[in-house]
Amino acid sequence: TNPDRQRKILELKEGGVELAEINPVQLKRKTETESFRRQFNKYTYIAKGDTYLGYNLKMPIFQDVRVRRALTHAIDKHEIIEGVLLGLGQATEGPYKPGTYWVNDKLEPYAYDPDEAKAMLAEAGWTDSDGDGILDKDGKTFSFELSTNNGNDQRLKTATIIQRRLKKIGVDVRIKTLEWSAFINDYIDNRRFEAVILGWSQGPDPDLYDIWHSSKTGVKEFNFVSFKNAEA
Repeated sequence: TNPDRQRKILELKEGGVELAEINPVQLKRKTETESFRRQFNKYTYIAKGDTYLGYNLKMPIFQDVRVRRALTHAIDKHEIIEGVLLGLGQATEGPYKPGTYWVNDKLEPYAYDPDEAKAMLAEAGWTDSDGDGILDKDGKTFSFELSTNNGNDQRLKTATIIQRRLKKIGVDVRIKTLEWSAFINDYIDNRRFEAVILGWSQGPDPDLYDIWHSSKTGVKEFNFVSFKNAEA
């Protein structure tokens, strides 16, 4: 658990601060006492940021869009919302905050459908040719490392759920946690990751140019997943 989060609620209870942003676990389990309810008002709202699973698109394993779509079908977002955020979250089909002007309401959600996921992977050439339970193609197994920063319990729990769900369709995921500065400076900035769980926070007038534009894929730039698309 993030020690800063723990300190916030302690400071709140002891009168050191008058306003604090707390996480869903704290909201559900630390604020239900009669004394807390008498002293404080609680508010919930849609966050201004999102948590995401990002792939290093320079890796051949992730370059086929059918593979990426299949992995999305294999992960149950609502399971993550219930299990990690205790229901206090919302799935989104794009990078903008739900309910804002920029959201494309015509985007169809990728339904949780492991059978569709397996069919799409087979179409892309990934099958379990040797019967070991892990998909393979051209002699290589479908296995990758999923990294995130340590000290963030929500991201670690999310990684664990993703690992379990992908195992059911024959994809091997290895979880790795790293200290924040090493994670960013050594792995993210230098593109030494395979897949990551991270988050973006946006202002009231979001500009996604730095995050998604094809020109922003260099070292220490924010499009570190290396997404490039001429139409986008």
